[in-house]
Amino acid sequence: MLWIRKRHILLFLMLVGGILFTLNFHVIRVNNTDFDVIKKEKMTFNDVYVDVRNWVLVDYFYHSPKIRNYLFFEKPYNRLLVLIEEKKEEMEKNCKNNSPLCGSETKKHSPLEKTIHDWIDNILN
Repeated sequence: MLWIRKRHILLFLMLVGGILFTLNFHVIRVNNTDFDVIKKEKMTFNDVYVDVRNWVLVDYFYHSPKIRNYLFFEKPYNRLLVLIEEKKEEMEKNCKNNSPLCGSETKKHSPLEKTIHDWIDNILN
């Protein structure tokens, strides 16, 4: 009889945990193999699971702004940092060979470009 009570308590705790998860997180399907989980702004049952594989631009405006901002700004930024890290050696090699791809000798940078360049340089180093 005691094992039945333990099983019911465990089932109840799992149910409460699942409800709390669905209230606090968006599960976003971005492609056939990847899911992203982001925290919601408010505790609601809206947009618990969102499949964005076939979305068009209008679809982004019918869902939570948190999802839209994540997909437009946060996710590409992380991919950009990974891409920059992967290409870092190739870029350094081109700059050592005075390649025109380096750009520092053929063009003067504006203060804004120099600031952005220094910021990216600090991130990579």
